[in-house]
Amino acid sequence: MAMYGRIDEYDEIEEWTQYVERMEHYFEANEIESDDKKRSIFLSVIGAKTYKLLRGLTRPEIPSKMSYKELAEVIKNHYAPKPSVIVQRYKFNTRIRGSDESISTFMAELRTLSEHCEFGSSLDEMLRDRLVCGVNDDRIQRRLLAESTLDLKRALEIAHGIETAAKDVRDLRGETPNKLNKLHGGEHKDENKVKDCYRCGGKHDPIKCRFLTETCYKCGKIGHIAKVCRSPKKISSDKVRQSQGKRFQRKKGRGLQVNKVEQSQSDEELEYNLFKFKEENKTQPYRENFTVNDVDISMEIDTGASFSVINEKTFRDICRGNENLKLKQTDISLRTYTGEKIAPKGIADVVVQYNNQVNRLPVLVLKGNGPNLIGRNWLENICLNWESIKRLAKPNIDNVLNKYDDLFTEELGELKGVTAKIYVDPSTKPIFCKARSVPYTMKPKIEKELDRLEKQGTIEAVQYSEWATPVVPIMKPDGSVRLCGDYKVTVNKVSRLDSYPLPKIEEVHNKLAGGKTFTELDLSHAYEQMILDDASKELVTINTHRGLYRYNRLPYGVSSAPGIFQRTMESLLNGIPYTGVLPDNILISGSTDEEHLQNLEEVMKRLSEAGLRLKRSKCRFMQPILECLGYRVDKTGIYPVKAKVQAVQEAPAPTNVTELRAYLGLLNFYGKFLPNLSTELEPLYRLLRKNQRWKWNTEQVRAFNRSKILMQSATVLVHYDIEKKLIVSCDASPHGIGAVLSHEMLDGSERPIAFASRTC
Repeated sequence: MAMYGRIDEYDEIEEWTQYVERMEHYFEANEIESDDKKRSIFLSVIGAKTYKLLRGLTRPEIPSKMSYKELAEVIKNHYAPKPSVIVQRYKFNTRIRGSDESISTFMAELRTLSEHCEFGSSLDEMLRDRLVCGVNDDRIQRRLLAESTLDLKRALEIAHGIETAAKDVRDLRGETPNKLNKLHGGEHKDENKVKDCYRCGGKHDPIKCRFLTETCYKCGKIGHIAKVCRSPKKISSDKVRQSQGKRFQRKKGRGLQVNKVEQSQSDEELEYNLFKFKEENKTQPYRENFTVNDVDISMEIDTGASFSVINEKTFRDICRGNENLKLKQTDISLRTYTGEKIAPKGIADVVVQYNNQVNRLPVLVLKGNGPNLIGRNWLENICLNWESIKRLAKPNIDNVLNKYDDLFTEELGELKGVTAKIYVDPSTKPIFCKARSVPYTMKPKIEKELDRLEKQGTIEAVQYSEWATPVVPIMKPDGSVRLCGDYKVTVNKVSRLDSYPLPKIEEVHNKLAGGKTFTELDLSHAYEQMILDDASKELVTINTHRGLYRYNRLPYGVSSAPGIFQRTMESLLNGIPYTGVLPDNILISGSTDEEHLQNLEEVMKRLSEAGLRLKRSKCRFMQPILECLGYRVDKTGIYPVKAKVQAVQEAPAPTNVTELRAYLGLLNFYGKFLPNLSTELEPLYRLLRKNQRWKWNTEQVRAFNRSKILMQSATVLVHYDIEKKLIVSCDASPHGIGAVLSHEMLDGSERPIAFASRTC
């Protein structure tokens, strides 16, 4: 029997409800009444992608065991869950007819919006009321309100009649719609509005504008400024100065030379950047870092600002973890250069820390994302280290950061063009582990982290999975938790390890050799920015007290993750000089500030093009000293970190072999800084020998104290340089063999690179 019409597979561009309606019409046209036949046709035509989704949503049930209506309802609940009646009624009651929208289109939109409002029998009355209130035309509204009894049908007749009559009048007179609207008063309500001043762009009458007699820098004409100039031609600055000179000569008491500052900024910048002006070859602003309510922020130093201001985003960052910080109303008002008033959102009292100085000071909060300014009210109470500020101010660093400000958005990044794949033999039997019990006090924190991961798309809830891994919550310093799957009991046992080597810290230091200043970029949720391929998602499913969640992005804890991510990042940043890649950090330097900025801009360009994101609070730019992975690095060489040295100095004497191994492990981390270390520690190593009894005698005490002295006087090691001559100095003695690797410097001296020694 011939069939009428056809139904294509479902495309997510189309609403699911509309697709089901077309399916019902297809069944009716072809007289298909059997529910089994409807189900079979439905499952056959929806397409492979939708069928796979349906199988996942109905597990453990099989789609062939459910009715057609049940299957359609399952997908409807997935794609279009029932919306809130309150929200839908709000959208309905706030819908206004557009200026160019016809009555028919307006009514069609209202009927669509009323679908989930549950008006019931009062639907016609609600449509009538919304038509009268939202028609946005005085003529139609007056005519509708003049009716003593008005139903929906009558209201539509009147509205359509007036709309058609207006169209006919326009056709007869040959008038445009805008002209006709003005003729009938359709725009009279805007006549009393204050329009933008065409002289400066402000909100005031052009006749009263302060730039009424000013000369435009762009076209040279009098009566407006360059910011709003519409002239396509640009005259030279010499002609502008000549024009100004002639005009001021005619004014009594005016000199010939007048210094003018043009403010050619966008309206948004004009409103918030109160004291910034665009100039040729301008000097970059001086910036300094402050700790405000335990949050580090960077502020521009502006002695022209009477009050310190911060933007909304900075205030939100400060408020996190400071529930007692409240924004108070203030009568303080600010003015822009052109005289427009700015009303701050409020004022707050904050605790400001700077170089051992602590003050409680007021700060204004402005809407928008303009720069944070430290004004005179803070400068009167805080003594700045001007020598350090002027030394650390770097030319054009702000230009680079502003150019790639998309890297610092809060949304999770997504690496483009690359997906991570976990290789597991298809014949491997899946491993399913139960969820581990967690303390009641930890459950709210774990649930909060699950909600965050699900909201940003890192994980998604599933009803069934053949693989399941228990989670291990790890506490962070800020009190939140990081969820890691305990994959060593599941996928790590059967997956093939990605053997790409992770870099040694010496290799990274070698790439920074010769650098003057250093930058550290921190990737935000590094692994989670990499998408997993579909075949690998089920392998990393986690089992929590709230059920199963499947990872859509590369999770922490998978043995292949470090190698996969390291290979991807090194491939992405390959060829950029003075750049080292660590698992979630990128270190950048340069022999000069200009080269450093060039390398930094190239790195940020590639990261931006790849879709990655950085965590601004953990990034450090063009610092003279950089601390990373237990080392301090500057242009002269490599040092131990003071905190690690202090830990060695304060370490108590070990009382057993386990404590001794821990102490020696901490000490050997800096072994290359300490000459003859093995010889000095020989009495301690003697206690680690097999079948050796524990005896902490005078000899061991002397070696223990000597190791602390060595650590305190650790030598600075210079950066390895392939261009310099390498010298190996060895000595032999009854106690051992020692070696020193050194570079021959230009002045003939030798600077050590590393110390090595072992006991015979």
